Amino acid sequence: MRTRHRILDDGTERAATLEEMAAGQGGLWRFGVPASTLLPWGRLRDAARIRPKVQQELISAASKCGADPYDWMGSIEPVPLERCIVQRRMTAASEWVDQAP
Repeated sequence: MRTRHRILDDGTERAATLEEMAAGQGGLWRFGVPASTLLPWGRLRDAARIRPKVQQELISAASKCGADPYDWMGSIEPVPLERCIVQRRMTAASEWVDQAP
């Protein structure tokens, strides 16, 4: 699906739902990193010096998808690959499960 996770409905474009992305990609995938090594959104946005306008754009896009920025975590430092765990969940409602390398 090379359309940046977009779905065409009657000639109009919309963002794919999590369920549609999971179905089209064999599940949802992510790199899991220990939360204790990451910054919560409030500290991350300050540490990364994200401009207020960009913060608002991110929050607006997130709210349209039902996401909560206060669930976001991240790092401004490189994360060593050996600290990453590949995780997958088959549906938007299922739990994340570690995948063996």
